[in-house]
Amino acid sequence: EDGIRDYKVTGVQTCALPIYCTPTHTYGTSGCFYGVISGVSLNTLSDAPACLNAAPYYLSNPATGTLTTSLIPGQTYPLTISSYYYNYVGVWIDWNQSGTFDASEYVTMTPNVNSSGVSWTSTGSVTVPLTAVSGLTAMRINTEYYGYTMNSGLSCGPFTYGETEDYKITVVPLPATPTTPIEVGSPNCTAGGFLDANGNAPSGETWYWQSSASGTSTASPAAPAGSNSYNIPANGTYYLRSQNNTYLTWSANASSITVSDFPAGPANPTATTRSEEHTSELQSPCNLVCRLL
Repeated sequence: EDGIRDYKVTGVQTCALPIYCTPTHTYGTSGCFYGVISGVSLNTLSDAPACLNAAPYYLSNPATGTLTTSLIPGQTYPLTISSYYYNYVGVWIDWNQSGTFDASEYVTMTPNVNSSGVSWTSTGSVTVPLTAVSGLTAMRINTEYYGYTMNSGLSCGPFTYGETEDYKITVVPLPATPTTPIEVGSPNCTAGGFLDANGNAPSGETWYWQSSASGTSTASPAAPAGSNSYNIPANGTYYLRSQNNTYLTWSANASSITVSDFPAGPANPTATTRSEEHTSELQSPCNLVCRLL
């Protein structure tokens, strides 16, 4: 059950998961009494697992239906875990897909322990690192009797009581940074300048021109390479960023080009003089150059 398997998630490339350690629980839930996980909710993942009342008190859930979900890098999702009784809760997510649940991948839950014989709920916030490896990975939930301990180094136990549930989650890949755009020809005062994307967005993505590296405007989609159709009015830095059409995620970085060859004109006049015979008008440097041509 814990060997390598291939799972398919629509719209995202997946690969075989590594073999994760099987935690040890000496006495487990002790007749479905200590540390039974009764509810798990994360984004679209929603489960009401049955008590694990036989060794090894461990279940690796399949990546199907509401037992799995897709998460976007940079986004934060609420995590809710319900359980009973007298128990700690510990959670890990293998963001780097190393096949181990590292101490740095431990999720802080509040509260993480219940010292009474009642059902209770623990909550946490799952922020997907921008460096998370895309594709299928695993989330682990461990419980232990409150008289012992739970910490970030105990993803594999050993535990005295409690149980373990593993879930598969998919980290949605961020779009790649677009190719570096190019300037086409030389700008002039009449038509301005033109930029070309110098490439085409992959299938399922769209490139958009932005006024800053972190821009998220969809007002100016990039035309196919060779169109030379992005008209610019002045010198400056122009950015190109990619968006996933399904998940609406943006590339972590933007490509850019700095334009500095617009015609230079004299400095703007500092005063306006009027008489019955003539008028000296304030003009932009580029307009002044064009009037003199």
